[in-house]
Amino acid sequence: MQKTIWRLSVTQLLLTILLVLAVTAIGRVFSFDIVNVALCYILPVLISAVLWGRAFSLFAAVLSVLIFDFFFVPPAFGFRPDDPRDFVILAIFLIVAVVTGTIATRLRNERERLRALASRLESIREEERSRIAREIHDELGQALTGLKIDLLRLSRRLTKDQEGLVGEIHAMGKLIDNEIQIIRKISSELRPGILDDLGLVSTIEWHLEDFKKRTEIQAEFVTTLEDRNLNRDLSTALFRILQETLTNVIRHAQATYVKVSIKEDAGDIVLTVEDNGKGIPDRAAFDPKALGLLGIRERALIYGGELQVTGSKGRGTKIAVKIPLREAQKHHA
Repeated sequence: MQKTIWRLSVTQLLLTILLVLAVTAIGRVFSFDIVNVALCYILPVLISAVLWGRAFSLFAAVLSVLIFDFFFVPPAFGFRPDDPRDFVILAIFLIVAVVTGTIATRLRNERERLRALASRLESIREEERSRIAREIHDELGQALTGLKIDLLRLSRRLTKDQEGLVGEIHAMGKLIDNEIQIIRKISSELRPGILDDLGLVSTIEWHLEDFKKRTEIQAEFVTTLEDRNLNRDLSTALFRILQETLTNVIRHAQATYVKVSIKEDAGDIVLTVEDNGKGIPDRAAFDPKALGLLGIRERALIYGGELQVTGSKGRGTKIAVKIPLREAQKHHA
């Protein structure tokens, strides 16, 4: 973990230096005047603040002032401590760095709080679904099973002159069986017990088999994932994303074939769903009224992930969700 953070910091530092050097090269090549060059040097400060925070923004500010003064402020190639202009320029850049860095840091912290809140609300919702599913399965299921047993006992006690009631009792038994199946279906839709018992991969296999039976759409599942790398919340989120994606396929894709794959790639969990349907238009992929895709994107964002939607007319749609395992584990902790 520490090595990863150290490498990330070095990468951000190098990118900050490259931003400043890029501005320097542009200013030198196009011979910008001193005012335009100064304005251009504010860009690395702002970009560093937004992407990486106040520390990198301050570094970009100091580096920008030194290079700006070295190459563009006459006399060139020198920073003069006795010249107040150099300190004024440095002060301006530092103020910009501090202000933008502080604002960006606060916005980043607020975004993290919102993600944590969304995750907590989702966990509460899943816990409530699990509780309701158990109660429906246990209470109603047991009550209907008991009623069926009572009907069987009643049918055995019928006298010869009551044999006409046997057909009605059998019909009631079939009705009870149908109700038991409906209860099982509702319980599994609320919270599949297999997800807690056998893990994500087995749950996806079970869900795709049920999907094929209900829709007559052929489905293929490919995976190299090991469930032991996933915590309960992340497994639930990935399963809900798959459910929502397949629902979109049923409603909009007009597909006859779906391929689902899930794997671990370079520290990321990648869930991909491809269909051979009519294809999603580019504008629909970012339509704020597309609540299904919006829900998928929000679930992925909770764990620091991202959603990619690609499609072409007549060639189907591909939806890929990538979630960093390290972020998901840190978020879960």
